[in-house]
Amino acid sequence: MSDYRLALEGLAFLESQPRVTAFPRLHSAVIRTFVLVQHYAAAMMAVSGLSQMKNYTSVETLEITQNLINSPKQCPCGHGLMVLLRVPCSPLAAVAYERLAHVRARLALEEHFEIILGNPASGITIGKHFLKQLKVGTGRDRLLGGRVGGDDDQGAG
Repeated sequence: MSDYRLALEGLAFLESQPRVTAFPRLHSAVIRTFVLVQHYAAAMMAVSGLSQMKNYTSVETLEITQNLINSPKQCPCGHGLMVLLRVPCSPLAAVAYERLAHVRARLALEEHFEIILGNPASGITIGKHFLKQLKVGTGRDRLLGGRVGGDDDQGAG
């Protein structure tokens, strides 16, 4: 996806919001968020074998994404890295979450890392595979007698 198309999508989002012209910082935040999502989506594609997508991301983002996806493979316990992306407002965070989760699913990377959307007004939802990894990694599975599961598998936080 070109930067121009991404910017147009961001502007379309802005135009759908009331009184956007009164909030120039929101306009800037929308553009930055859409570019951030584009960079991480392109990096996921590049790491997954679509080498031409390297042209649509930065070297830094590509390296971060490579480490994010590949580090659990290098540890026998499946431990990996965490990348925190801060997005300035909840609606933009929801859009970023949906787009990154969509790309992750299309590339079949669900087992490699989790995308978590946090909202102060509600709990978080964590995928069962990732919740299992968290329990194994923290030793909680030993406390449960090796049973990983139960009523709290939805990961409400």
